Amino acid sequence: MSSAAKPQSVLEQFHLFFLVLFYTLFAWLQWWSGVSPRLIRGSEAWCSQCHNLKPSDSHLLGPNLIGVFNQQAGTVQGYGRNSKAMLAAGQDGMFWTRENLAGFLTDGQKFIPNNLMNQQTDLSDPVRLNIVIDLLEIRICQYCRFGCI
Repeated sequence: MSSAAKPQSVLEQFHLFFLVLFYTLFAWLQWWSGVSPRLIRGSEAWCSQCHNLKPSDSHLLGPNLIGVFNQQAGTVQGYGRNSKAMLAAGQDGMFWTRENLAGFLTDGQKFIPNNLMNQQTDLSDPVRLNIVIDLLEIRICQYCRFGCI
């Protein structure tokens, strides 16, 4: 009797081919985009130090960020620690659009002077900044109770 390996079935070969193809494409997309999953997870961690990122009515030091994208500034339901500056920005008609989030997350005190957010993360890098905004717009907004997507 021969101890040669049993030939793979066509289905096993097909499965293996697509696994290799998937991981190759995944690695290529990471290289091409320059964005690693570790950077994305890190971006989420930056916000979660002070903000809740899960669908619930609870808040941490800062307001819950679920559904904040395109919401009027200073109007997160159940959050009572907004600064006068944040409330005034909302009353003046400011909404959390991509542009406004970019301005606020890059230099919050310049964008809304005297707001209470003690920003610890340097988001001057456009890649990191856009990842954070994408998380607010797409991933976190999927739980949005306002039906924005």
